[in-house]
Amino acid sequence: MTAELLRKFPVDQELLKAFRSQVSPLFEKQPELYYEKDIQRFENDDLYAHKFLAHQAYLDQDVKNLIERATKMVDENFKWRKEFGVQDIKREELPDEFFDRKGCIYLKEDKDGRQVVIIKVNKLRKTRPGEREIGEKFLIYWLENIYQKNHYGVTIIIDCTNAGLSNVNMDMVEFANFIFRRHYPCFLGYFLVFNLPWLLEAVWNIIKRFLPQSGIDRIKFVDKKTIMEYVEADKLPEYLGGNDKSEFEYHESLVDTALLFQDKVDESSVSNTLTTPSSS
Repeated sequence: MTAELLRKFPVDQELLKAFRSQVSPLFEKQPELYYEKDIQRFENDDLYAHKFLAHQAYLDQDVKNLIERATKMVDENFKWRKEFGVQDIKREELPDEFFDRKGCIYLKEDKDGRQVVIIKVNKLRKTRPGEREIGEKFLIYWLENIYQKNHYGVTIIIDCTNAGLSNVNMDMVEFANFIFRRHYPCFLGYFLVFNLPWLLEAVWNIIKRFLPQSGIDRIKFVDKKTIMEYVEADKLPEYLGGNDKSEFEYHESLVDTALLFQDKVDESSVSNTLTTPSSS
């Protein structure tokens, strides 16, 4: 979503300056409530700070009180990250079963340079009693590995082939809606729902009831032809209609989230416009 939003809402250095001047006192008042690395990134990475403004502008086209709304988002977001332990999730703490199911696989990039992840719904299952917290950590573990590496965000293909009601995890659907709306600004490109069976159409109607319009707008129902509007054929495996014969298999390429913040290079002074990356 980043390239798209920056075209509509370009970086404004004066606005950023005013925004940071309003946020900084929050960090100074109770620094222990936030991760130091998050504070440093907000203060030094213009694009990162701008995403909070752009996200709020996207949710509400009225720019009135934009800085106040974005300031509230930063405060709530950074506190949540510290309370959740976003930067402290270790692979060894997550159940092997979550990885062995191979329900999540990296593909290549979409047409706007976002990391594409495919979720194979038929590999998933409902949350068992007492399992929701660890399931949420597993999702954040995946997302944070992308969030800290790809400025353009993520597009998620929901492959519903051979999926049934036993594979629908409403706990994770609710959590995904919560974090993409409130804690990962300008991160979600699209949810591309592939091959939705009629049996799950009723589930979609339920999900749609608790999604804001901005969230519904990011969900697109696709088939082997229309998916090409978002991802080039040479970057999709054949079973999704593409012509990439590569073996798209799950492999352990993720790292403990603490490692993502070691010697992290701050990126500042971004351009007021962002060129959409080539899909080559």
